[in-house]
Amino acid sequence: MSQIQKKLHVSLTPTLHLKTLKATRMRRKADKKNITFENCYFNLNSVQHVPSLVFKTFSAKEICAIIKSIKSKNSRGYDEISTKRLKISSNYIVSPVIYICNKIILSGIFPDRLKFSIIKPVYKKGDKRNCTYYRPISLLTSFSKVFKKAIYSRHT
Repeated sequence: MSQIQKKLHVSLTPTLHLKTLKATRMRRKADKKNITFENCYFNLNSVQHVPSLVFKTFSAKEICAIIKSIKSKNSRGYDEISTKRLKISSNYIVSPVIYICNKIILSGIFPDRLKFSIIKPVYKKGDKRNCTYYRPISLLTSFSKVFKKAIYSRHT
C-alpha cells in the first residue's frame, strides 16, 4: 500500500464506522416504533364492535341543491368547466352527475381524473418580482367540488 492509500484508509475507517453505528441506532429506534405501532393496531382489532361507514345514494333533489349552492365563478379546473356553466346546465347534466356520485360512493373509489388540479400563484402584497409574495391556489374541477359538497352534506 502506498502512503496516500494508507492515509486514506486510516482517515475513512472511523467515519464509516461512525455511520454504521448511527444507522444501527436509527434501525433500533425504528424497530421499537414498529413494535409500538403493531401493539396499537392489534389492540384496535380486538375491539368487538366497530361501526361501519355506510352512505346512502344521492337523489336528484340533493345534487340539484348542491349545484345551486356552489358559488358562481368563472375560474375552472383542467376540464375548462366553470361553476357558472355547471349551474346553467344543471338541469341537463344532473342525471350523469348523480350516476357518477353514486358510483363513487358504492365502489369507494374516487376517480383519478377528479383529483387533478391546476395550481396557480396569486399575488398577495409586496414586491411582485419576489416569489415569496405569492400564495398558491388549486383550481379543482367543478364536478369534484359537487362531490365534495355532497359527501360533506352527508357527513354533517
